Amino acid sequence: GLLVYRCTAKSRLDVPIMGRFSSGLFIHRYVKALDEAGVGITLTVKGVKKSARKIRRELEDAIVNVYEDIVINGKMFIDKLIHPTEYALYHNKKGVVDGNAYGFLTNSLG
Repeated sequence: GLLVYRCTAKSRLDVPIMGRFSSGLFIHRYVKALDEAGVGITLTVKGVKKSARKIRRELEDAIVNVYEDIVINGKMFIDKLIHPTEYALYHNKKGVVDGNAYGFLTNSLG
């Protein structure tokens, strides 16, 4: 196993997205299952009824758009002009970790 002595850890101060993005990734599998099962339930979001299929599509679009901005395009932020909904949901204004932060990176490949 890994044995660590005299360890000092620092958190990043430039985290581009909020921890709730992780929640979106997590819940996606359940929304997808509801959609594929053809479950006829709806969820009311800000007064608008949405089907599992609609929620799935919006969630998938948001995940892809954020991934493209941060990972593929190498930006340090979500593009507010191109993806205003994703920016409003996931932009990390303060840049600090707002969720669970734990673990050790033991090589550059993760």
